[in-house]
Amino acid sequence: MSNEWTYGFCESCLKNSHEKVRMKREKIISCNLSENHFKEMWVCPVCGATKEL
Repeated sequence: MSNEWTYGFCESCLKNSHEKVRMKREKIISCNLSENHFKEMWVCPVCGATKEL
């Protein structure tokens, strides 16, 4: 489900723990089963912070 290319560093990890963690592009799927909807977002693999594309 995830792509392996990265975008920038996670601002939360950089600010809180001074670590340079690269964000990964992920598809976030709606939890509503009657919809077939998803968004592509940047996700931090360490803290879980997200940013919209």
